Amino acid sequence: MGFINFAELNTHLKNKKINHLYYFFGEEIFLIESTVKEIEKVISIKPEEKEIFYGSSIDIDIFISSLSSLSLFGERKFILVKESNKIKTAIKKTISQYLSTPKETCYLIFINPEKIRKDEFQKDEIIKEIARSGDVVEFKQLSETECIKFVREEFSSRGKNISLNEIETFLELTGNNLFDIKNEMEKLILFVGAKKEITLEDIYNCSGLTKQETIYKLSDAIISCDTKTAILIFNNLLNSGIEISHILMSINRTLQQLLTANILSNMNFSKEEILKKLKMSMYFGNQLIEKSKKFKREEILKKIDIVYRMELGIKSGKLERHDFNLFISDLCRD
Repeated sequence: MGFINFAELNTHLKNKKINHLYYFFGEEIFLIESTVKEIEKVISIKPEEKEIFYGSSIDIDIFISSLSSLSLFGERKFILVKESNKIKTAIKKTISQYLSTPKETCYLIFINPEKIRKDEFQKDEIIKEIARSGDVVEFKQLSETECIKFVREEFSSRGKNISLNEIETFLELTGNNLFDIKNEMEKLILFVGAKKEITLEDIYNCSGLTKQETIYKLSDAIISCDTKTAILIFNNLLNSGIEISHILMSINRTLQQLLTANILSNMNFSKEEILKKLKMSMYFGNQLIEKSKKFKREEILKKIDIVYRMELGIKSGKLERHDFNLFISDLCRD
């Protein structure tokens, strides 16, 4: 119990070892959501046993009542507190008093979609209490070495052999986003079936990875200002069933990396130092660094703003699919 990383938590889940208290934080929000679903699956939570609260609007009386009572239609209670970073300090103190002796019938998970500095841990009453009797887990992007270790161990635990060369190719296609890695591993394992050895051919032929590679080609077309190719790939991805939110998230991530590479290049950082900051493989990282030098910082920021406005328009319902191509065209402008 205490502070653990995702790899340790993943091992716990495989061994069906579940705590009653968790605090999940970090920017890998999709992986957090995937992990929550896995916990629900392991402990077989029914829909009627689940409750969701939001830190920005939490009613402390209702929350405490929920912690203290059973579900009307189930034997347990599974409570999620999203946006826990928005819980007011006074309310955090009250909540923490009820966490010291967690009920055996209640599972409670706090979710904070932000990074937390180490010096902030001791200031947060909820984190301090959960660290004593539960698990505080950071969901952060792994380094290239950590990714290789994670992939090798994951495949091995599923009875699959994969060489270092194949792992590096796999990671070049998926990137170091843990949610993408886990999703593509599952697809690849299903793709190879009973076969024990995973080959380069398997990796390239797996449809899920082909789609992921196409998303990188879309980002590359946007950075290269190739409007025709970008619109073609974008529409093909939508037609193949990939969610618009995932496409935009990938484009935004690439643009953020492009901005970082641009800033560090102008500060005369070495390629090795920039690659370390970007947490990218040498193959894709070197390409991105070279392309970043062709832009002014303001040009990249403008592209990031276009993606933000596109996401905002989709969420508000003001943007329809026939408008998407105009945004892609705007993204490709010099």
